Formats: sequence, C-alpha cells, structure tokens
Amino acid sequence: MNLRQSIIKVFFANLLQLFTSIIVGFFVPAVLSVDAYASLRTYTFYITYVGFLHLGFVDGMYIKYGGKNPTENDKGILKGEHRFFFIFQTIVSVVIAGIAILIGNVLWLLIGLSVILINGYSFHKMYYQATGQFSKYTGYAYAYSLVYLALNVLLAVILKNKDANLYCLTTVIANLVVLLVLEGSFYKNFHRTRAIYDKKGIRNNISVGFFVLLGNLSVTMFYAIDQWFVKFGMTTDDFAYYSFAISLLNMVTVLVNAVTITFYNYLAREKNDEKLRNIKKYLVILGSLASFGYFPLAFIIDFFLEKYIPALSVISISFAAYPYMIVINAIYVNLYKVQKDERKYLWSVVKMLIVAIIYNIIGMLIWNNIESIAFATTFSFITWYFYAMRHFPALKSDWKELLYLCLVLISFLLCSHISNYFIGAVIYLIILIVGIVLFFKDLLKASVIKGFIFGIRQKK
Repeated sequence: MNLRQSIIKVFFANLLQLFTSIIVGFFVPAVLSVDAYASLRTYTFYITYVGFLHLGFVDGMYIKYGGKNPTENDKGILKGEHRFFFIFQTIVSVVIAGIAILIGNVLWLLIGLSVILINGYSFHKMYYQATGQFSKYTGYAYAYSLVYLALNVLLAVILKNKDANLYCLTTVIANLVVLLVLEGSFYKNFHRTRAIYDKKGIRNNISVGFFVLLGNLSVTMFYAIDQWFVKFGMTTDDFAYYSFAISLLNMVTVLVNAVTITFYNYLAREKNDEKLRNIKKYLVILGSLASFGYFPLAFIIDFFLEKYIPALSVISISFAAYPYMIVINAIYVNLYKVQKDERKYLWSVVKMLIVAIIYNIIGMLIWNNIESIAFATTFSFITWYFYAMRHFPALKSDWKELLYLCLVLISFLLCSHISNYFIGAVIYLIILIVGIVLFFKDLLKASVIKGFIFGIRQKK
C-alpha cells in the first residue's frame, strides 16, 4: 500500500472520528453544566498521560518494527512481548484502581481502569502503524468511534443525562470493546505460536523507548501546558471554556492526523530530500486550510451554544497554529524517531517545553486571561517550527514559504476577529488562494502534471 492509499484509508477513519467529535463536542457540553463539563474534561485531560505508565515499551516496539514488513517479524518474540506487556500493565492498572477504591475516588478508579485498556489498545495500534498495516488500523479506529459515538448519543441526546462520570465511562467502555476485539484477533493469529521471552529485546524496547516516551510525554506536556496553567491558575469556568476550545481544535486535528499517522512508516523508507521538502510545503498549505475551520465552528457556537461563546476568543487565536503544528507532528517528530536519535528528540522537546512554560508565565503575569495563554501556545508552536530546522537542514524554509506563513498568520488573526464570520471567512479564503498561487505556483504545476500522468497510468 503506497502513501496516498494509506492516507486515504486513515482519512476516512478519521472522518468518522471527526463526525463523532462533532456530535460529542457539541451535544455533551449542551447537556452538562459548565462545572460538570469541567469534570469530564479533567478526566480526558488526565488519561492522556497514562501512556507514561508502560515506561516506553510501546514506543521502543514502534521504533523496532518501523518500516518492516509484518511477515519478516518473529511471531514467537512478538507474542512474548505481548504477554509480558499485558501482565505488566494489568498489575499497574490493578494497583491504581485499588488505591482509588480505598480512598473512594471515582475519577481515579476510572483512570486506573483506563491504564490497561488504553495502553493495551496502543500496543496493537502502534504495531499496525509501524508496520504499515493501515487497513487493520482503520478498521479498529472505526469500531472505537462507533461505540464511543453510540454511548454518548444515548446519554446526551436520548437520556439527556447530566452525570459527568457516566460520560467518562463511555471512554472506558469503548476502549474495552475494541481491546477485546483486538485481543481476539491476536489470539486467532498467534494461539499456535510458542511465546519466546527475549529478555534482551524486552529490555531494549524499554531502554530505547523510554527516551522516546519522555520525548512523547514532553510533547504531550507541550500541547497541554496551556491547560495546566488555566486549570490551576484560573477559574473553573475558564478551564471549561478553554477545554471546550481545545476540543474544537482537536476536531480539525483529527482530519489532519490522517496525514501525520501514516508518515512514520513512509519516512522510515523514504530518503529523498527533495520529496520531503515538497511534502513539507504541502503540509504548510494543508495547515493553513485547516485554520479555515474556525469560521464554521464560530458560527455554530454563536447560534447554538451561547454559553460557550467565551471560548471563541481562544480558538480565534489557537487555530493560527495549524500550519506549524502539522509540520511538527508529521515530519519533525517522526524524523527524530526514524533517525533513532532518541536523546536529541528528547532534549529538543524538553527545550521547547521550557520555552512554552516561559511564554505561558509571561502571558499569566502580564494579562492573566485565557487569550494570553492561547497566544503563548501559538507562539510556542511557531518557535518549535523554526528551532527544529537546525536539526534538519534539508527542510530549511525558503523565502516563499516564510512570506506565505507570515501572510497566513497575520490574515487569519485579523479575519478571525471580524464580527461577521461570513465576511471573515471569505476574505481569509481569498487571501489563502492568492497566497498559494503566488508562492507555491511551481509546486501546484508539478502536482497537476503528476496527477495527469498518474491518471493516464491508471486508465491503462
């Protein structure tokens, strides 16, 4: 399966996930009170860190199998890794859930149950991604989205339930259902295989993966540091509004991830610098188009979710980060892993995390509002975008790309603050089209020619 086919498969899986995010993202906040929604977002915020509890095992396995054909892998060793991992994660999950029961904390009980479910799902998901098995990956992604959507529709639309804990439980149940299906498939393919416990390989998965894990954790912290500042430095309402804005940002990111998810396997095989430079430019264009998503979302909020209108001031700033965000996720982060330079990856991300913390502190000290945190986060992405180029000289931006990025950033921030969303959308779209034609004309011509040739070959 080539890169284009992989992206298309993942795109349609993510399209369903986007539809799910829209339903959940708008109906659930409409039903819950602002305080209850803040509780739900606290749970979803905390479970993003449960991956740290596998100590990098999954990340090491991702590096180990990246770019390989699944038929080349030793089934006995893979079964041994699987068995070790699930015993390890079950112990961690039971310990956290047990402590939660003793102290009577429902939130931490759900988090404890989520450890084995989320990390178990990640084990299979990352293996499929690393080995390029995107048909299987997308199949299970469909299953998760459908279960999650059905449960939330039942609670929010049909029952109009206002208990935040039940909405947290939908994530637990959806992960459980998909993990059971994944485990059934794994058992079917491996039950006749004798497990081989390669102690050196298991240790290597953790030793290599731990640095990647710390890097990934730092990336997660980088993406979430703004929410930590809002949660502990501002009011509950501020956290609810800001979290709602982030959930909308993630809606558009779902489609963008159709590209980023497929890239590790591709970059592990592709060594052509010219192709990578062109891909980077395509991603910059895609990111600027993703920013356009602000306008329809702003219209929906203004007319149907008035209690979350304060969140518009955040997304009118945060959506400007898309061109930088997508290049960081799809190319820079994956290239660090492809080059197996885990320490450089870790320290680069840690430096950027420190930069983000400094920006957020400055925002808090000077303005102390959610808009200042949104600006700090956007400039953090811009800083990382340019900092990473020193590690990948072949991807250094030319003057056309730099001018396009400046044009998009300024025009979006201005257009997103026009009171009439329709006028703002039209002006921004016109500027985008003119900018793309003006600065990426050669790239567009090459794409049209390649598409024409590809079409002729397909007909033949």
